[in-house]
Amino acid sequence: MRTFVTVAMAASVVTGCATMTRDLDQNIGLTAPGCSDPVTCTFANKKGSWTAQAPGVVSVRRSDDPLRVWCEAGSRFWQGEVGGEPAGRTWLGTIVGGAIGAIVDASTDAHWDYPAAIAVPICTEN
Repeated sequence: MRTFVTVAMAASVVTGCATMTRDLDQNIGLTAPGCSDPVTCTFANKKGSWTAQAPGVVSVRRSDDPLRVWCEAGSRFWQGEVGGEPAGRTWLGTIVGGAIGAIVDASTDAHWDYPAAIAVPICTEN
């Protein structure tokens, strides 16, 4: 019986921790509607910075910090900010995994999601 309780407790901690069940990085699709010039964007949050071309995909580190975006296409410039949201399923995981999972997730920000795609309006704004 003692082994069963130990295994059950360990399973609840692992399933309750987004850090253990989710990738720390997130892929985000990047488009720039209406652009014929190449578009280069830099993304940054408190976990680092990344550069990508549109259209394309950028892999960024998950964070509770907003994702700041700076783009350039020829002589055009655009900057913006994209907020993240806590992933819904991780709240249940925190209840199941308890305080340990919540503390680990808070330190890694693995339980946050940015939008799956960003359309940069650099060529559609006047």
